[in-house]
Amino acid sequence: MSACPISKTQIDGNVARLNGLISLVFIALGTYNKIFWILLTIDFTLRSFIIKYSPIANFSRLILNNINITPKPIDAAPKLFAAKIGLIMSVILIAVSLLGYSSTAFYFSIFFSIPVFLETFFSYCLGCQMYSILMKLNVIKDKLNDSDFSGLG
Repeated sequence: MSACPISKTQIDGNVARLNGLISLVFIALGTYNKIFWILLTIDFTLRSFIIKYSPIANFSRLILNNINITPKPIDAAPKLFAAKIGLIMSVILIAVSLLGYSSTAFYFSIFFSIPVFLETFFSYCLGCQMYSILMKLNVIKDKLNDSDFSGLG
């Protein structure tokens, strides 16, 4: 379980879940066309460092605002950590694929899909759990500030 609150900054958990669904679609489509994995890597980079420019996060917010879904505030720090893990996984996926290991890339895409699936359909964030454990072990410190999440609204 996460040690809540981990950070004073919060984001909408519904946006995170919709981001996950869109990411799952991109992972699946990437098995047919690598451009989707490249786009996903670019988006994870933006989500990890300057989220206000993330096309997937902005699209998710737009959809949820237009269908009047009530925001569900959650701690932002673990989600940022999870996005960085997603970035690492998407970079590995592209590297393996570009090196010509298509079978390995396919199996890695399935492995990559598991935590994204859990977030999307069960609101269970493996990256967030890892973040909480690493915080308790003093491996990482919460160094986030509000500027890390500017543009989230």
